[in-house]
Amino acid sequence: MKTLWNKLDKLNISVVHKSKLFIFLCTVIGAVIGSLCWELIRVFALDGIDWMLVFICYPGFFLFIISVSYLYRHEFDN
Repeated sequence: MKTLWNKLDKLNISVVHKSKLFIFLCTVIGAVIGSLCWELIRVFALDGIDWMLVFICYPGFFLFIISVSYLYRHEFDN
């Protein structure tokens, strides 16, 4: 998370836009990781669309919560 925030911190945009982009990217990264896990598991079992949504949404939601809590603990320079 710190690496991602440091890369976004170098952008010349406002802190609010950096925060929104950070949360969005963390959520997308979680969903992609969940999708890749589902792609590996669906070959053997759990191949329905409902399982795909479970594997994509839970990691995305967890990383959303983690990224918001990271931003609450982060100090911003104006």
